[in-house]
Amino acid sequence: MLLNNLEKKTINFVECKQTTSNIIDCKKFTGNIVDCKEITLNISDCNKIILNLNDIQNISLFISDCKNSNIANCKENVIG
Repeated sequence: MLLNNLEKKTINFVECKQTTSNIIDCKKFTGNIVDCKEITLNISDCNKIILNLNDIQNISLFISDCKNSNIANCKENVIG
Protein backbone atom coordinates (compact mmCIF):
# COMPACT_ATOMS: atom_id res chain seq x y z
CA MET A 1 0.00 0.00 0.00
CA LEU A 2 1.41 3.39 -1.01
CA LEU A 3 -0.03 6.55 0.51
CA ASN A 4 1.34 9.74 -0.96
CA ASN A 5 0.71 13.45 -0.41
CA LEU A 6 -2.29 13.19 1.92
CA GLU A 7 -3.72 16.24 3.65
CA LYS A 8 -5.36 14.28 6.46
CA LYS A 9 -5.69 10.52 6.54
CA THR A 10 -6.85 7.92 9.04
CA ILE A 11 -6.23 4.26 8.31
CA ASN A 12 -7.49 1.32 10.31
CA PHE A 13 -5.46 -1.89 10.16
CA VAL A 14 -7.49 -4.62 11.87
CA GLU A 15 -6.62 -8.33 12.08
CA CYS A 16 -3.96 -8.13 9.38
CA LYS A 17 -1.61 -11.08 8.86
CA GLN A 18 1.21 -9.29 7.08
CA THR A 19 1.07 -5.68 5.90
CA THR A 20 3.59 -3.24 4.49
CA SER A 21 2.63 0.39 3.94
CA ASN A 22 4.65 3.28 2.56
CA ILE A 23 3.39 6.64 3.79
CA ILE A 24 5.01 9.65 2.14
CA ASP A 25 4.53 13.42 2.44
CA CYS A 26 1.41 13.49 4.62
CA LYS A 27 0.19 16.56 6.50
CA LYS A 28 -1.49 14.50 9.22
CA PHE A 29 -1.58 10.72 9.42
CA THR A 30 -3.40 8.67 12.05
CA GLY A 31 -3.06 4.90 12.09
CA ASN A 32 -5.19 2.63 14.25
CA ILE A 33 -3.52 -0.78 14.28
CA VAL A 34 -5.34 -3.60 16.08
CA ASP A 35 -4.63 -7.33 16.36
CA CYS A 36 -2.03 -7.55 13.58
CA LYS A 37 0.51 -10.35 13.31
CA GLU A 38 3.17 -8.47 11.38
CA ILE A 39 3.17 -4.91 10.09
CA THR A 40 5.83 -2.71 8.53
CA LEU A 41 5.32 1.02 8.10
CA ASN A 42 7.73 3.16 6.10
CA ILE A 43 6.90 6.77 6.96
CA SER A 44 8.78 9.72 5.51
CA ASP A 45 8.35 13.48 5.27
CA CYS A 46 5.16 13.71 7.34
CA ASN A 47 4.22 16.69 9.52
CA LYS A 48 2.25 14.81 12.17
CA ILE A 49 1.89 11.10 12.87
CA ILE A 50 -0.33 9.44 15.46
CA LEU A 51 -0.19 5.66 15.80
CA ASN A 52 -2.52 3.76 18.11
CA LEU A 53 -1.24 0.22 18.49
CA ASN A 54 -3.08 -2.61 20.23
CA ASP A 55 -2.32 -6.34 20.38
CA ILE A 56 0.50 -6.33 17.83
CA GLN A 57 2.78 -9.36 17.45
CA ASN A 58 5.55 -7.76 15.42
CA ILE A 59 5.87 -4.17 14.18
CA SER A 60 8.66 -2.42 12.33
CA LEU A 61 8.59 1.35 11.95
CA PHE A 62 10.93 3.28 9.71
CA ILE A 63 10.31 6.97 10.30
CA SER A 64 12.38 9.67 8.61
CA ASP A 65 12.09 13.42 8.18
CA CYS A 66 8.96 13.79 10.31
CA LYS A 67 8.15 16.83 12.46
CA ASN A 68 5.95 15.31 15.14
CA SER A 69 5.16 11.70 16.00
CA ASN A 70 3.22 10.07 18.82
CA ILE A 71 3.22 6.32 19.35
CA ALA A 72 1.01 4.84 22.06
CA ASN A 73 0.32 1.42 23.57
CA CYS A 74 3.43 -0.43 22.39
CA LYS A 75 4.64 -3.57 24.14
CA GLU A 76 7.48 -4.39 21.82
CA ASN A 77 8.57 -2.50 18.73
CA VAL A 78 11.47 -1.73 16.46
CA ILE A 79 11.97 1.88 15.45
CA GLY A 80 14.60 2.68 12.84
